[in-house]
Amino acid sequence: MFISELWSVIWGKLFGSDVDCASSLKEEVQVILEEMDGKDVDISPLMRLMKSFLELAAIYDQARSTPHDKYMKATRKDLSIEVKEKIGKLHRKEKDLEVLLEAIEKEVEESKLGASTAEKDFDACNDADLLNDDDLTDLE
Repeated sequence: MFISELWSVIWGKLFGSDVDCASSLKEEVQVILEEMDGKDVDISPLMRLMKSFLELAAIYDQARSTPHDKYMKATRKDLSIEVKEKIGKLHRKEKDLEVLLEAIEKEVEESKLGASTAEKDFDACNDADLLNDDDLTDLE
């Protein structure tokens, strides 16, 4: 009766699982089989069948994960290439912006110089006008 109950536990675990997670039950099933083996019943055929089943489940998991791993590796490689391209574009934009900033700074300096020259010219003209007004007052 005890072996029947343990077999029911194994059957329930296997029946309630899909193929994708059958290999994850390996340890649990092995523990139950070891408990069953200690009794006076020969369960070696059952152990061989379960071992074969679990090996097939492991092979299935490996075969299923191999394309997934290749896909993930290819995806990471594609993303890496894409990121490198975007970094390159950003670097080129940065260089273009630096050139543009230098041109703007040069234009600002030229404008300041022009404004300074215009201010000096204005002051010189204003001074000349003041001298002329003083000269006219002296003449009167």
